[in-house]
Amino acid sequence: MTDHTTVHAEDRTDRFRPDPVKVFWYFLLPMGVSGLLLAMYFSGVRVLESVVSAPYLESVHWNSRREFGLLENLQHLILLGVAAVAGW
Repeated sequence: MTDHTTVHAEDRTDRFRPDPVKVFWYFLLPMGVSGLLLAMYFSGVRVLESVVSAPYLESVHWNSRREFGLLENLQHLILLGVAAVAGW
């Protein structure tokens, strides 16, 4: 009679090995895009800074325009995606 409760060492390590596709979609891509946008914002090049920040908001101080720009909105979408996946 065989004992089916025995777990081999290989089975335990395979269970904790990360899936490369999930690592890319859930870690590398969001971190890479956010890092690229941060580098663009702090590059000192006005054109790149205006892509990340919201240059069309004249009534907002220029240091606060980043809060309404591409980087902040992308981070909000990432957080909403995390909440949606966690709730799924």
